Amino acid sequence: MDDAYDAVPLRHGTAGTMQPAASGLHCGAYNELMKPVVGCLFIGTQLSLGWSQSFESDLSIALRGSPLSGTEFHRTVLTVMAEHKLVVGYMGKRYLQRTLGDSRGRLLWVNRGGFIMDDLYLIWKVGQDTRVQMLARPKDQGWQVFRPGYLRGSELVFCDNAYSGANWLQPCVRVYEKRNQSWKLKQNLYAAKGKEARGELNFAQRDGQIDLSRADGTVRAYPTYLRAPHVGPLLVYDIRFERIRGVYRQTRDRRIETPLAALEDLAHIRAKGKREIFDERVPKALRGPLWDLLSPGHNLLVSTGSNIVDDESPVLRIAGCEIRFVKRAKGWTPLTVVELRREPQSG
Repeated sequence: MDDAYDAVPLRHGTAGTMQPAASGLHCGAYNELMKPVVGCLFIGTQLSLGWSQSFESDLSIALRGSPLSGTEFHRTVLTVMAEHKLVVGYMGKRYLQRTLGDSRGRLLWVNRGGFIMDDLYLIWKVGQDTRVQMLARPKDQGWQVFRPGYLRGSELVFCDNAYSGANWLQPCVRVYEKRNQSWKLKQNLYAAKGKEARGELNFAQRDGQIDLSRADGTVRAYPTYLRAPHVGPLLVYDIRFERIRGVYRQTRDRRIETPLAALEDLAHIRAKGKREIFDERVPKALRGPLWDLLSPGHNLLVSTGSNIVDDESPVLRIAGCEIRFVKRAKGWTPLTVVELRREPQSG
């Protein structure tokens, strides 16, 4: 059996990024690997390895002197997990992966059952000994990373959309630092203002190699003067994290111009009562209707009239009207405003 759990081949993603390729053990191989573990658990065989109260300690002892690859390695990990009533986490069959950069480390995602967020463990060698340590999440937070981290020297760096078990994903750079043979959380940086991920957050590349000094992504955010459901449309921003003097900082938070962004600006101007500026941005025939439509007293919940999430839709519905936008040299401009026909109520 090949060591498919460990292998994390990289494929080229969009915009020149590198992403983990989708791979794993096929069902037959996975079932063969699980047979001894299932037998121990459900036939009633008692394992006699002298289990302690610590999963990390038991796994370290069980893996002492063994390579961190191969069928027996995975079988040992699954057996110790079973004894501690731990199950494979959200990663499914890819619950155990190699670290990137320095590929000698192993990352293990396990779950304690129910809807509890996964715990993440790092497994690494020190001579013949094997060390296992849970990587602590930020205090009082359930957000977890699930893409392989980059192990370089005394740092393990994750660039991912952190997940909390809900529908929300937060772009995140998370750094652990090795101090006295123990890994400590050094930094955890989320995108500003709690923005939701839109696509992957990826480190840049330089000369075909991962460049840990910069990560780029795109996020979604709620408008301020309009209302919008989580499914959108929402405002879209380009973001960038850069490493400056050993610490990651968000250096870009640039709004992408979309029809919703143009409507948000008009709603802002309307809320401030700045009619002259408003008229400069709206065609003459639409100035009166749009000024009235965007009155703060109206229900300014915006939608696209479609079940498909589209943050860049040129057609927006608000307060019983449909606004169609067109892109001009100066940006998105309202083209038409049409009152929606109300369906007659039956009975």
